[in-house]
Formats: sequence, C-alpha cells, structure tokens
Amino acid sequence: MAFSVRASKGFYVRSLGRDLALALGTVGHLGALRRVASGPFRVDGAISGDRLAAARQDPAMAAEIASQVLSMESAVASFRRVSLDAQGQADARAGRLIRPAPDLAEGEIVAMLGVRGDLIAIGERRGDALAVRRGFRSLLVDD
Repeated sequence: MAFSVRASKGFYVRSLGRDLALALGTVGHLGALRRVASGPFRVDGAISGDRLAAARQDPAMAAEIASQVLSMESAVASFRRVSLDAQGQADARAGRLIRPAPDLAEGEIVAMLGVRGDLIAIGERRGDALAVRRGFRSLLVDD
C-alpha cells in the first residue's frame, strides 16, 4: 500500500504506519519513506547527486547548476526577520544567547540580520532568549 501524507513539523510518519497496522489488527512497517517537500522547497527543484558529480567534469553543466542554486536570502525568504544591533550581532557571531528575545513564539525560527542587513544566522526563540541555530560567515571583511 502506498499513500501520501502532508504533515507539520514534529509529525512522525513511521508512527502513523504503526498506528494504521494496529488499527487493522495486524503488524506492519514502512518499507520506504521519502520526503518530497519541506517548507517552500520541493524535491522536483533539487539537483541530483549524479548531476552534481557529472558537473565536476563539465564546466557548462557546472555553470548551469550554479545559476540554479538559491541564494541564502531566498532560502530564508519565508522566515520572519530579526534585525540585530551591534551587540546582538557580536553575540550571534559568537553563538551567545541574545536577550531579551524579540516578540516571537517559543521555538519560532527566524532569519537574523546584522547591522548592514546581511543574513548572519538562523535563530530560534528559546525561553526569554534568541538562540543561534546556524551561523554564517560574512563575506564582508570589516565585520
């Protein structure tokens, strides 16, 4: 049996498979699980590993692939943005918590922007603070 599931963060598809088997009075397992989308990203927009490997030998293909790669800013376009002051930027770059947290829901993921408006990190509201989940190196030399 094959089926599709549209689920939110934290949903366990394998548990759904178990629960379906139990409801049917039998046992079962997932034979395969494939994520086809996550947020705004879809697998049909992905570049295959085989194509990436082939591009190492083909400059024209490499250029074509490079033109399809999303910028960091477009990759976080659906995230709420939080602009940091100089101290917040320094704290984020050092991986320190930023207090007080902006007005966000607990666990909300945000794009953290530095004093020049550049993306410096992905953050998450944790309690009374904003925590860095993933920081990015700046291409700007005088940060």
